[in-house]
Amino acid sequence: MYQRGFIPLPWLAAAWMVIVSGCGPRHSADPGGSIQSGDGRGEVVGSSLQSISAPSNSWSVIGGLSWARESHTATLLPSGKVLLIGGTPRPGEGSATEIFDPETKLSLLGGPLVEMVGDRAFHTATLLPSGKVLVAGGATASAELYDPETRTSTRTGSMAEVRSAHTATLLPSGKVLVVGGYGLGGAGSATAELYDPVTGTWSPAGTLAAPHRAHTATLLPSGKVLVAGGATTAVELYEPQTGAWTSTSALDVARSWHASVLLPSGSVLVVGGEVAGEALATARVYDPAAGTWTSTGAMASPRAHISATTLVLPSGLVMVAGGRDYRYTGSERGELYDPATGTWMLNGSAASRGTATLLPSNKVLVAGGEADSFGVRMYDLATGEWSSSTVAWTSSRYTYTATRLSSGQVLLVGGLDARGMLYDPVTRTWMSAGYTVERQGHTSTLLSSGKVLVAGGESYFYTPPQQLFDPVTGRWTYLAGMTMVRSRHTATLLPSGKVLVAGGLTGDYFGQVTNTAELYDPETNTWTPTGSMALARSSHSATLLPTGKVLVTGDGQNTPELYDPETGTWTPTANTLESFFIYEATVLPSGKVLATGSQHAELYDPETDTWAPTGSMVASHGGAYTTTVLPSGKVLLVGGGSSLAHSVELYDPETGTWTPAANAGFIHSQHTATLLPTGEVLVAGSLASSVATIMLYTP
Repeated sequence: MYQRGFIPLPWLAAAWMVIVSGCGPRHSADPGGSIQSGDGRGEVVGSSLQSISAPSNSWSVIGGLSWARESHTATLLPSGKVLLIGGTPRPGEGSATEIFDPETKLSLLGGPLVEMVGDRAFHTATLLPSGKVLVAGGATASAELYDPETRTSTRTGSMAEVRSAHTATLLPSGKVLVVGGYGLGGAGSATAELYDPVTGTWSPAGTLAAPHRAHTATLLPSGKVLVAGGATTAVELYEPQTGAWTSTSALDVARSWHASVLLPSGSVLVVGGEVAGEALATARVYDPAAGTWTSTGAMASPRAHISATTLVLPSGLVMVAGGRDYRYTGSERGELYDPATGTWMLNGSAASRGTATLLPSNKVLVAGGEADSFGVRMYDLATGEWSSSTVAWTSSRYTYTATRLSSGQVLLVGGLDARGMLYDPVTRTWMSAGYTVERQGHTSTLLSSGKVLVAGGESYFYTPPQQLFDPVTGRWTYLAGMTMVRSRHTATLLPSGKVLVAGGLTGDYFGQVTNTAELYDPETNTWTPTGSMALARSSHSATLLPTGKVLVTGDGQNTPELYDPETGTWTPTANTLESFFIYEATVLPSGKVLATGSQHAELYDPETDTWAPTGSMVASHGGAYTTTVLPSGKVLLVGGGSSLAHSVELYDPETGTWTPAANAGFIHSQHTATLLPTGEVLVAGSLASSVATIMLYTP
């Protein structure tokens, strides 16, 4: 099924066409074939996800983050999962929170925050003894409590000042000390506040000797807090027992955007940062007993913005897994510091403005950042090796087909991309399915043999040939050509095993709409004409009914037709109640057909050849959305071509009503939605977003 509508120019065609999965009960996809031999079971290019524990009515991202986060926070939860909050630049309706599971490599969308000021970046997130997370500041004075169990956030008391790039330290008392940061107008703050989780209120915690912004705060074994730098050389100590601030030995330079960690010896390492826009490679060690600083080895590369990617490993080594150099570009390599020798060594890749989290599995999770904004990487402390978990492709893909194979795997073809892809829902892996040809406006049909017929379509430079994909061998072969060149047609697998191809455009983007139809016989590899429709149609819908006949609707016309494979003829059916643009026609478990378009819906009963009204959708989705029948019998509608394309709805055939479902997090348009054997729905691609995210919906 393709997006309905006018294609104004060839170079804009991709912006207005979509093909959705042809393997569900609502309509089948199509034939085709062109050759490109190769092993379709080739190199794994995605993530391995072997189990899932997502809650019902939820969305998860496969093998990465839901959007390109940087300047976010990452909080290790008691469950061993990692909560990511905020960051920049947040795309439209992108989820403010997500919970990444290092075991399954699924990132569960975590719901909205109470307040999203800008992108809620350069804030703090502190895990409280209760298990909730205190989210404070980020160009605001507001604070809220996020509950990972319910994935909801509630307001709590606000700070006295607007703060960003401040610090938040959990004290032994359970209270949280917030210090400094950028205030209104970008001025540095010299004040501190205490948050009491019991009362949900803030109280003053004294005034420092100097303003600190983009500084560090380190909890010492004595219970004191060491605040260092932040566009100043001043270093100060906070005593929680008395609430007093005292100055200690100053830093060598006025660092900001640096990192500090508590070493096993009880000393504090301060490293990197910047002064007047120039990144630093130097490091200093603070001795709390003597109150003095000493120099130690310098990093191989100058780095700033490294506070969230610097941590102490169980071995006592210090990892710096990110940063920006003096040219304000991301540093390409991470580094390890040995406190025993005071030296550094290079160690794998880095992520500027990302986060690094030490996991209970003895691995380090690096998430987001400019170098790999919506990918995640793992560092295995046992082997010293890095691994990457990424989406199946690195740029947005749309106008392709998704076909569920007999094995349960999903084959992705086209979208102006010559690469075929296979998704395995059992192992949660993406694999190459070899190279085919670039095409859009084509169809993909699962044949009775288990092979996939890819037929027709458009390309900028040539007419795509018909192809056959064999999942057993992973090879593509050419097939006989159709009786005419077609794109934006429909292809339906008939009970006989033959494939009915109907309508579409003849030729390229400027082709004529046709009413002709033809049959493909997989046994003889031949195409033969069959009866023509009464009306010429393209970008329409073709639905196989329980009777074996095929219902054709759409293309802006309220005059559906029925194809009878026994006679090879078309007959008109009753007209729809209203003249509306049918985008999807979905067979329900009852045998009736749910026809939808924009915000309108009707039901067709094949037994009585009548149309009946049913509930209207909650929002107008335009076109380019998908409808999928779930195991429960309900219908999942995702995305669309309207301004509300981020919305998701569920249709209940028992009540004839639509209700909102969990938000998918960002706009989906001209994507595909495929029901997996697990009962989950694989949603992939989108024209409306540059994000290459591939998601799972759990009913």
